[in-house]
Amino acid sequence: MGVFTDQYTAWDQAPTGRTLLIAAAAVDAMGTTAVPGAVLVDNSRIEASGTPQSIGPVEGAHIITLPDDCLLPGLVNAHTHLDLSGRGPMPPEPDFRHWLAKVRAMRAQATDTTITAAVRRGIDLARAGGTVAVGDIVAHPSAPTIAALGQSNLRGVAFIEQFGLGARQQCAIDTFNALQHQRAPSNRMQLGCSPHAPYSCTKRVFEAAARTGLPVATHLAESQGELECLEHGTGPTRALLLEDVGLPESALPLLHAHPVPALIEHLRGALCVHLNCIDSSHAALLRDAGAIACLCPRATAYFAREVPGPLDILRSAGVPIVLGTDSLLCLDTPDRICMLDELRQLQPHADAFDLLAMVTTQAAAALRMDPALVDLRPGPTAGIISVPLRQAPATARAALDDVLTSAAGPRWAIDAP
Repeated sequence: MGVFTDQYTAWDQAPTGRTLLIAAAAVDAMGTTAVPGAVLVDNSRIEASGTPQSIGPVEGAHIITLPDDCLLPGLVNAHTHLDLSGRGPMPPEPDFRHWLAKVRAMRAQATDTTITAAVRRGIDLARAGGTVAVGDIVAHPSAPTIAALGQSNLRGVAFIEQFGLGARQQCAIDTFNALQHQRAPSNRMQLGCSPHAPYSCTKRVFEAAARTGLPVATHLAESQGELECLEHGTGPTRALLLEDVGLPESALPLLHAHPVPALIEHLRGALCVHLNCIDSSHAALLRDAGAIACLCPRATAYFAREVPGPLDILRSAGVPIVLGTDSLLCLDTPDRICMLDELRQLQPHADAFDLLAMVTTQAAAALRMDPALVDLRPGPTAGIISVPLRQAPATARAALDDVLTSAAGPRWAIDAP
């Protein structure tokens, strides 16, 4: 367990015995709303939380006072590509095809050494953003990323990504089948399956992923070009597959339908990322299948799509919603990969406490983690962060609103091992 000193990269040796944090406020998504706030921690377990008065004197505790900060649980990034952290943010391209061509070129030039360095940088930037868990999309080759994740103290799921069209279909199926017998990177990090998208994988690949029983994540209904290709076999995504990827026309993934109804039987419990192009009927199908929607607000803005995207459609249907960052390439914070910055994109469109749940308890559940690890109630904790406030809060809601309308980054107060 580490204790914050003056920068998120500067740590003292953990104090012996219990630690009492006292701050301007303490807030989580499960009803902890204390002003001022206090949290008592012992060996990565929260013993008590509330106001300093409600906790009372704690004999022998190491006391850390953060009078201008709000305490929050550690954050969960449900969708990221840490292997694309080797370079900083990349300027937007005129269209998705041009952007994807650059990403494909970067990956073609990558080696095990450069992938490892990029993932480690991504882990550092995620930690700088107060992250305790990720749903990381692990591209081929997967070994360097899996090793780096296993050596980190991040929790979550390493989703092994596969492209499965034409000659690659059977390889993708075999890879997913083998994952059931592969050792997880660590006792914190599970393995999962990621059929890349409906325009890059056949139905059989989605079926194989679902059949494993492992966590599943996929990019779904991301663009109108994707829909045009799947429904009619035309448009820019078709050109991308034939001209850029070199796919034979016989292998084009023609569903003759929107991908949500076409694949819904294989999306039960899956993490469905982006969902920019859906309507209320698609949202109802996702809800009934127990799927989870994962939105990436800054990536949506980066590609000049409307924010908040499908938020209202999904909420109206009752689909669980979590958030991710996508990759560092499309972010505007080169110094951190932080879920607070995603919340700030959505802040005008949803209740602050609902938003906080999307990057803590709901996101943890989506990654098959114990949600109690990312609240401030008594029990095990994955970590506690603090965020500087601009003014003394009158209420916990005021404190959280201050956090979500500022540009301040988080700092670690307590970091679980």
